[in-house]
Amino acid sequence: MAQTVHANETDRTDDNGSVVTPSPIADFSAWATLAEQLVQAQVRKEIAGQLAAGHPVYYGGTGADSQKVFELRPDGKVFEVRVLEDGTIEEIRQVVE
Repeated sequence: MAQTVHANETDRTDDNGSVVTPSPIADFSAWATLAEQLVQAQVRKEIAGQLAAGHPVYYGGTGADSQKVFELRPDGKVFEVRVLEDGTIEEIRQVVE
């Protein structure tokens, strides 16, 4: 069912012109989905900017790799790395060529 949202957020109508009472849960869910999409888009933009500037991007793994750290290099190669106590980065293995 399509809804039209008017300037007054409490004044919504459906396809038949009937007023629809907004659901706070549905509104929050829609807002949360939009916020997540905007944040993900900004993260992708920031990563692209770092790579374009010639800087690697470091990130943590997920799932079975949750304890691992990966380095994405500007050339697209990905390495599993370890950060030593002195801040030195040690390559463990190449993951993506």
